[in-house]
Amino acid sequence: MAVKTLRQKLRALRLFARHDPYARKELKEWAGRKPASLAGWSYAQKLWLAGEVAAARQSAEVVLQTRPHDFDMLLICLDYHIRARDSVQVDAYAKRLLAAKNPAAAIRRTYAAVSIVLWPLWLMGYKGGRGLKVAAEKYDRWVEWAKYYVAKRPNNVS
Repeated sequence: MAVKTLRQKLRALRLFARHDPYARKELKEWAGRKPASLAGWSYAQKLWLAGEVAAARQSAEVVLQTRPHDFDMLLICLDYHIRARDSVQVDAYAKRLLAAKNPAAAIRRTYAAVSIVLWPLWLMGYKGGRGLKVAAEKYDRWVEWAKYYVAKRPNNVS
């Protein structure tokens, strides 16, 4: 059973990493069958990264029904409501984002472990692996934005 689950997770990640229409279609179908799975999460992320924020929010809302504190899905919904200029929802999602666990610390730990292996390659000019550091910084900037937004809002605004 654990092997099947691992195989499914690896398949979802492989489909997420591919950039062809077939992979996107297959991920969409899989997410439609099992929206709370890693495929649903991956599909929402893929849509968001492609700039399709409205569709990504719909997928993220489905994932949030089973995992209400998923940082990435909350971030997608927050971005959508910022673009829609819905201040009530922006406030709600900013607070939820602040309550969720920021994955930046875990990403930095992963980067530290990977950097031990990659540093000899970096000395030779290889630039790979540094995307983890950038991702952690982006998460931190979103959290800082949410803190600022919540702090500047009056307490009596609903």
